[in-house]
Amino acid sequence: MRKQTIVIRADKEEDGYYRLVESNGDYAQEAYAHKSRQSAYADAALLWPYNSTWQGHKVKGGYRITID
Repeated sequence: MRKQTIVIRADKEEDGYYRLVESNGDYAQEAYAHKSRQSAYADAALLWPYNSTWQGHKVKGGYRITID
């Protein structure tokens, strides 16, 4: 099976909160907002840990998830 990679960014919305957004524009957590970019990426690390099937880690410009 071929590996798939997704990049998720913490984008600041008009309401001042940060939301995790996939590279295709979909929200990774539909209704959840974070007070800071750091909080958003910390949440991403909990959702997609490095040692799981969905191997995730922080990269420049976002949080990259590699699906085995």
